Amino acid sequence: MRDVPASERALRFLEAGGDMIETCVLFDVFSGTPLPEGKKSLAFSIELRAPDRTLTDEEADAVVRRIAERLASEFGAELRAG
Repeated sequence: MRDVPASERALRFLEAGGDMIETCVLFDVFSGTPLPEGKKSLAFSIELRAPDRTLTDEEADAVVRRIAERLASEFGAELRAG
């Protein structure tokens, strides 16, 4: 959905990640070949942190899953591998 502002997607990152997201920064936007018509690729850098402990891999993975599921349900977004 090319017409959805990146800021709207970033807001969903923050809502889905809750208090474990310390920063969320959009660092790349791409559209055009080889992406299908009407699609764009947004790359975000997120830093996760708990104020009272070191996060486990499982906790961090769960936050990423929640974010991906939220963006998929609201925008049809797909998590890019790699």
